[in-house]
Amino acid sequence: MIQMTDIKRYLRKEKELCAGLCVLLLCVLFICLIYNRRALRPEADFSLLATFKKVDGIREGTPVRMGGIYVGSVQSLSLADDYYVHVVLRFDKVYPVPDDTVAMIVSSGFLGPKYIELMVGGSDDMLESGDTLAYTQDVLLIDELFQRVLSMMRAKKLPNKGVEGEQK
Repeated sequence: MIQMTDIKRYLRKEKELCAGLCVLLLCVLFICLIYNRRALRPEADFSLLATFKKVDGIREGTPVRMGGIYVGSVQSLSLADDYYVHVVLRFDKVYPVPDDTVAMIVSSGFLGPKYIELMVGGSDDMLESGDTLAYTQDVLLIDELFQRVLSMMRAKKLPNKGVEGEQK
């Protein structure tokens, strides 16, 4: 004869088995979600190459903006044989980018983080994915700016000298 304690044990084991299967299923779903996270993020197959002399403050993942609006990010940085830095810009979707667009490294605020701003040109010819931006403007470092200002101030303070070193 089946007793009530046997039934309770059987039901408890079934609940534990069901809970264990649910946890296992959630773990498998979580692993699949992590493994296929790119499928959840829309990626366009549109990228451009920009070449700079200096890219201080720029790294992979740095935002790319057009008109102040986020349109993509820096995919990779590499140093070329001629010591220029090649920056691959990856866009979230395909944007019409004229071939006279300028890529500039700017900062948000005086000492804020840097990003790449695309100043759209007026050309009717558009760049295709994989093309190179013809015009770039490197980052202007604060210490370089101070050096320029100081040299201009020094140049104004120095008295003008003639060829023989006499003052005019």
